[in-house]
Amino acid sequence: MRVVALPKPTEEERGQWYFQRYMRQLPNAGEIVFFDRSWYNRAVVEPVNGFCTPAEYERFIQQVPEFEHMLYEDGVTIIKFWFSISKEEQLRRFDSRRHNPLKHWKLSPIDERAQELWDQYSYYKEQMFQQRRTPRSARG
Repeated sequence: MRVVALPKPTEEERGQWYFQRYMRQLPNAGEIVFFDRSWYNRAVVEPVNGFCTPAEYERFIQQVPEFEHMLYEDGVTIIKFWFSISKEEQLRRFDSRRHNPLKHWKLSPIDERAQELWDQYSYYKEQMFQQRRTPRSARG
């Protein structure tokens, strides 16, 4: 078992197929991999923060069901969890980080803008859930 939390893509990775950096981290036989933030960053975080173009976003939305179905066909089990908190709880947690010297390092510039971008994040999150409701998604 291992946890993968990929950092911001390198310049080399930015020139590659989007899923390539994740493919290197997929589990081997008998292994479990937890992605702390996954390729779904492209569906929510990246368009809100301008980290991808509209064309890159649309290509991702088109390719992600195909990519996941290929994994499924090869016997890779994907279990997805999406954890959400309320806007109020997010503010409370950010305030705690801001005022606690042991947690201050956990507050990023993206976090600092999250409250003002809450509605945009919510919009893209809902789009992601709507667009991922396909006949295949229930089984792979």
